[in-house]
Amino acid sequence: MRSLLASVLSLAAFASPTLVGAAQPKEFLAVYSNMCVSSDSGDLRGERMIVYRTGYEDPSDKTEQIWMLHQRSEGVLSAPIFERATIVGDDIRFVLHFPSPPNFVRTFVGKITPAALSGRYTDYNGSHPVMLPRETYPENRFPDCAG
Repeated sequence: MRSLLASVLSLAAFASPTLVGAAQPKEFLAVYSNMCVSSDSGDLRGERMIVYRTGYEDPSDKTEQIWMLHQRSEGVLSAPIFERATIVGDDIRFVLHFPSPPNFVRTFVGKITPAALSGRYTDYNGSHPVMLPRETYPENRFPDCAG
């Protein structure tokens, strides 16, 4: 059984694409979230952003492709939005294209660290700051909003 597992793992390593000249990203996936469940109503509220580093360099602009999955909740989860993000140092920027209302776009500008993602939306709705702590070990559930 062990030899079968070793064979499968070595085949998977051989079959996976290797990017020539690409450095391994520090982390491929990082979850930042303040989502929680209201103990009174059972409603889900908050916002989460998942940063996915591909390790792939875009030939058109020579930058690493980094993607952001954004989801928010005001009672129930919204449909996730998947967009490209730009990270330079600890600065992050991405534009969210919402399906409704038509052509509704929000730009987020902020800082990303191993501990948190913070910033604000630059449109008229974005006057409040966003602060999402990093979930070092994400679980398949949301914490209670009370604590």
